[in-house]
Amino acid sequence: MIRVAVLSGLGHAIFVAVGLLVYVMGTRIGHQRRHPSAAMGWVLGIVTFPYLVVPLFLLFGTRKFARPARRPHGPPLEATEGGPPWATRLLASLELAPAVRNAQVVLHADGTQALQGLLATIASARHRLDLCTYVFAYDEVGREVARALLDCVHRGVRVRLLVDAMGSMRTPPGMLRALRRQGLQVRRFMPLLHNPLRGRTNLRNHRKLVVADGERLWSGGRNLACEYFIDRPGHPAWADLSYEVHGPLAAQAQAQFATDWRVARGLVLR
Repeated sequence: MIRVAVLSGLGHAIFVAVGLLVYVMGTRIGHQRRHPSAAMGWVLGIVTFPYLVVPLFLLFGTRKFARPARRPHGPPLEATEGGPPWATRLLASLELAPAVRNAQVVLHADGTQALQGLLATIASARHRLDLCTYVFAYDEVGREVARALLDCVHRGVRVRLLVDAMGSMRTPPGMLRALRRQGLQVRRFMPLLHNPLRGRTNLRNHRKLVVADGERLWSGGRNLACEYFIDRPGHPAWADLSYEVHGPLAAQAQAQFATDWRVARGLVLR
């Protein structure tokens, strides 16, 4: 009995040591900086409850997405169009694209104007249309948007639809299959059951954007569901922000969509 207890204790110590080694490798190799309180919490959790915390760390503890190192290109930051040097440097430090001057920016006053702008953006596409959303509901708004997308396909427009797998869990699979059969390219971002090497389960895509030909952008916080656009008796539409932009910002949004589209396929940009 004593010998078994010693072996059991030795095995427990080895498991804790391996867990701590996994934590160090997972954070240091990926150059992940953490707040001291978060780091201490993980370490204490691994030491105290290793059989629970180590699997949790492997699932959720590392960064959701490793950003590639970026090197500045083009003119010096001070000479970039769109704003004062301090603003340009701030955007660069946040790994955001520099400010650009657009032809038109329209903020929507309410859900009705937002829905009209959304459908107008889709209808304006002549060559390519990219749509990304977290929720694609099977309701009045979702079906109207689906019909608009199919109209684009019938006009010869290349249409790509990217929906988040968790946000659109209630979307009938048959709806997406029908769109795919009629010519849309459809992908679900990070399905709940997937190869863990391709991304964390808690990596979700909350972007809502529609880009037509890289020239016209509709975006904001509104998902494609009735409650974001349409007033109901006793249930007014949710107050949210959305806007349209005509100009180079649309090209930047299209580049971001292209990255998300590749990640949804399991290809991480390095």
